[in-house]
Amino acid sequence: LRLTIKDYAPLCGETVICSEGRGKEGNMIKGFNFVAGLIFMIVLQGCSTLHVQRHMLSFQNRPEKLPLEVGLFLSDKERNYDITVLLGSKFMIGEALEVAAVESLGEVFRAVSIFSEKDRVPPDIERIIVIKFGPETIASTSGGFRKAKTELFCEVYGKEWNLLWKETSIGNATLEIEKIQFNILGGAGGGAASGYAAGVRNEREMIQINTESLVSALEQLNDKILTSGKEPILRGK
Repeated sequence: LRLTIKDYAPLCGETVICSEGRGKEGNMIKGFNFVAGLIFMIVLQGCSTLHVQRHMLSFQNRPEKLPLEVGLFLSDKERNYDITVLLGSKFMIGEALEVAAVESLGEVFRAVSIFSEKDRVPPDIERIIVIKFGPETIASTSGGFRKAKTELFCEVYGKEWNLLWKETSIGNATLEIEKIQFNILGGAGGGAASGYAAGVRNEREMIQINTESLVSALEQLNDKILTSGKEPILRGK
């Protein structure tokens, strides 16, 4: 892939036509090249909506499952929940929860289904599970590390919406930031191509780190269901 500054200069309102050069002209090209890489990386990330990748979801097999069929209720607010991860890009963590929670709860209950209308509980459901995001669900970058934290509030109800058990779980994940190096010596296309590659890598890292924190929170929730939650959930009427 070989791109030129001409391709990206319109992003900042200019048209620049350049070619390989030496001396002052070569240095100007390298400068434009570096700026183009930065601009392209910023534009790429500032317009992105990031989605979970299913291959990143993996949950621990448990030695036992509670002999219950449960229904997972997620409100529209939780399904559409997103967090800002980098330069305005958003990770659709609510979409990720909808996929991941069914899979994770399937490790601790006999069967799991999902429904979205509170007054229409499926007839075969024995327990209702409600999961919400807490205010500490955030993503940040500091000290050379990307950090993600997912806070989940979980409530388990009987079929008549009588509360049986509730708990909070928090998952954390940290990833060291790989240093970004723009290719300012490889001709006019180097910076733009390097900026694109850096932007793609940053997005991949943000998806990874936020997915890991969500998985961690759900694993912790499973631990609590099988310990402190087991008796009240099974006993509930």
